[in-house]
Amino acid sequence: MVPHRSLHSAPRSALLALAPLLLFASPALGQAGADDDIAGLDEIIVTITKRDESIQEVAGAISAFDQATIRAANIEEVGDLVDLIPNVSSKGDEGADIAIRGVSRNAFDSQSPIAQHINGVYQFDPSAYAGLFYDIESVQVAKGPSGAVYGRNATGGAVDVRWTTPHAGYEVFGDLKLANFDNREARGGFNIPFFGEGDERLMGRFVVTREQRDGYIPNELGTRDQDPFNRDQWTGRAHLRSVISEDLTI
Repeated sequence: MVPHRSLHSAPRSALLALAPLLLFASPALGQAGADDDIAGLDEIIVTITKRDESIQEVAGAISAFDQATIRAANIEEVGDLVDLIPNVSSKGDEGADIAIRGVSRNAFDSQSPIAQHINGVYQFDPSAYAGLFYDIESVQVAKGPSGAVYGRNATGGAVDVRWTTPHAGYEVFGDLKLANFDNREARGGFNIPFFGEGDERLMGRFVVTREQRDGYIPNELGTRDQDPFNRDQWTGRAHLRSVISEDLTI
C-alpha cells in the first residue's frame, strides 16, 4: 500500500495559455516528459477484489487508505473514516452501520447491504467495527454493487479492514487520551517473534484498548453510567502469523 493520492485538473486559463507551446513541442521531448511523469507516479495496489491489483485496473470506485494515512487523519472509528470518503456516511450504534451512496440497512433489515469485513472475513454484526480502528494496516472501500466478489450482502458496496501484519521483530507501542466528558482511553500492544528476532516461523501481534466516557446528555432519572451515548468498553485481539515457505503462509 502507498498513500492515497488525488489528481487535480489545471485551471482552464492555464491550459489555454499553454496550448500554443504544446502544438509546437518536439515529439521526442513530449514523449520523454510523459515517460518521466509516469515513472514518478506511485502505483497503488489494492486487495478489495480479493487479489492484488493496481487501483487503476479495478473496474469500480475504490477508496484505499494505508497505515500512514490512517494515523495522519487520526482515524479511530468508522465515523472518522467515512468523513474522508464522498457519498459514504455512518449511523446506528457507535456509527458502525455504513451507508454508501444512500444505500443502507433500514429498520426491517436483519443484515446490512454493505458487506463489512475484517481481514477479508465477513462480519454479520456491524458493531464489531466499533472501537476497531487502532493499529490498522489498511482500509479499502468499494462503492456500488460488489456481489460478484462479496456475495448477496454487498448490493451497496463493501468495506475491508486489515489489521497490521505480525512481523519478525520486537515492538511495543501505546498511547493515552484524556478528553472532555471524562473521556479516558488507553491503547497499546506488542509484536513478538516467538523463536527470536528475524525468525518467521511463528509471529504474534497483540492489541488491547480500554475506553470510558460519560454520555453527552445527563440522565436525571438514573446513575451516571446510564447517561445516553456513554461508553465503557474493552477491545482486544490477537493476530498470529507463520511463514512456512515462500508459497505457504498461515
